[in-house]
Amino acid sequence: MRKKILTLGLVLAILLGQASSSLSMARQGRPENQDQKARMAAILEETEEVFLRGKAQYTNEDILTLVQRGFARPCLKDKAYDDTKYSLTLNVTFARNVLTALSLGEDPNQLFGKENLHILEKEGLKGAYTEGQIFTVARALILAGKKDQVDFLLLKKKIKSLDKMTEEKCLGFLTLALYNPQDPDREAYKKEIQENMKDTGVLGNLDTTARAIQALYAMREDPYQLKNSQGKSLVDGLESLYRGGGHFASRENLPWGQEKSSPYYALGDLVAGSSAYLDLLEKQGHRKTQTSERIARTPAKVSLSFPKSQEKIPLKPGDRQKIPAKVYNSQGERLAYEKVTYTSSNPKVLKYLYLDTFQARSVKENTWVTVRAKSEKNPKILGSLRVCVAGEK
Repeated sequence: MRKKILTLGLVLAILLGQASSSLSMARQGRPENQDQKARMAAILEETEEVFLRGKAQYTNEDILTLVQRGFARPCLKDKAYDDTKYSLTLNVTFARNVLTALSLGEDPNQLFGKENLHILEKEGLKGAYTEGQIFTVARALILAGKKDQVDFLLLKKKIKSLDKMTEEKCLGFLTLALYNPQDPDREAYKKEIQENMKDTGVLGNLDTTARAIQALYAMREDPYQLKNSQGKSLVDGLESLYRGGGHFASRENLPWGQEKSSPYYALGDLVAGSSAYLDLLEKQGHRKTQTSERIARTPAKVSLSFPKSQEKIPLKPGDRQKIPAKVYNSQGERLAYEKVTYTSSNPKVLKYLYLDTFQARSVKENTWVTVRAKSEKNPKILGSLRVCVAGEK
């Protein structure tokens, strides 16, 4: 009897060990969140079927997501909604038309036979009244390459004025991320989202949760990874509100759901793994401004020379000589306050002292030394200058 028990125990141990090993291998071979990402893709398919079936015309955000999903633009153009159809006075309606045109790859000043962008530019943000309108107008201007017409401080002020975490506030975060991806307050915005998430991962309600997912992607953050103290993400929250058949509950504890646009937009980003707005910004080529700014700050040339009236030729033993370095960008513009690292090809003859100052040492005969200065930002960029130190003879 004892022998049978020992044998049974040994078999169970082996089976448990194999199961544990298989589970470990499965985990190692399966990328993180793959199962949830597969569920999001399935939910998107169900939502899209209901979404498309119930739409006679497509709004600017509908088209943005549908383009992200790979739908043909000419077909979408036929169903594009003209936001100015019933109102030619609200600036935000022209902003929405601009967004529609950009998503379709059309000229914003020709879509629907209207100069949408020119009209939008006349008043800009001044023609918007609510926070939501201001953020929409700002996004249209940014994406249309008119970033200089957007008051960055006004955007931040409007976000700050929204005490509660709302759909509008999340759209404000998204807009700021498009304006300045390096915004120093970005971490604070992430923390605010995180701290307001409920135990399930829901942020307030369905719309706010969906918009927060879009905002995180625009901020180049992964919504799967931002989790609350219970270990739940916004994606968990969105999934908890799904009621099947492409329907979502607008808030927790509701047993039924309905067709909603905001989760469709969020699901589009989740399945693509990126922000539809950021993708549009990059496709439109309006990162040229940021690229130009980066080029303007990037060292491309280092030049060394003797200061006028301070040049000593040749240097005598003990003489000190300033050899300042000037750093330029690729456009030939001088970059102020750019740091360089100085070196001497022969420190025993010409020694580097401090800042841009060198000192000649004693040598028997005239000796040439090469002084070099390398850009600290890019050590491959360097300049050089040959200096003669006089011999004692």
